[in-house]
Amino acid sequence: MDFTFLLYIFLSCVIGIGGAYKLVQIERPVAGILYLVGVLAVLIFFGLRWFTGDSLRVGKIETKSWPPAINLCPDFLSIYERTINGSKEKVCVDLIGVGTQGGIQKMTAPEQALKEEFVFHLFSNLGGGARQRALCQHCKDKKVTWEGVYDGVSCADGFAPGGSGGDNQCFDASGNPQES
Repeated sequence: MDFTFLLYIFLSCVIGIGGAYKLVQIERPVAGILYLVGVLAVLIFFGLRWFTGDSLRVGKIETKSWPPAINLCPDFLSIYERTINGSKEKVCVDLIGVGTQGGIQKMTAPEQALKEEFVFHLFSNLGGGARQRALCQHCKDKKVTWEGVYDGVSCADGFAPGGSGGDNQCFDASGNPQES
């Protein structure tokens, strides 16, 4: 907590209440009320200009990217591990039926995870910008949104969730790299 802010609050109370008390003590109650309202307005005005909301925080949390955490799957989909030809692969599936017509289908039985219309691939074999573009295109194909990746209209700038980075590029609305 910022000690100058605490000192400002203490001095504001002393100046505001003390001045109003003195005016009421010399039998000027209307002047005391007007003084208190005027001083309160001035002190609030300067308090808001001199002190920010950061001075009330005990500790600051610094994040280097926004959002600080991105879901592992698109919105309302669940992570699912399937086995194909003896190898395990993590995919996302729709267990509650949020997919739209022509997009990802609701999975009602485990054997459906082997069919492409029931899964959303995470492209864990790709990294950086290539993974971001692949995930964004797959979101468009499966007609799902994903906070931090695809909002239903355009692809978001940044890295794919769980990606290793390495390709520090920005992308336009169609997922193509932009010049910085």
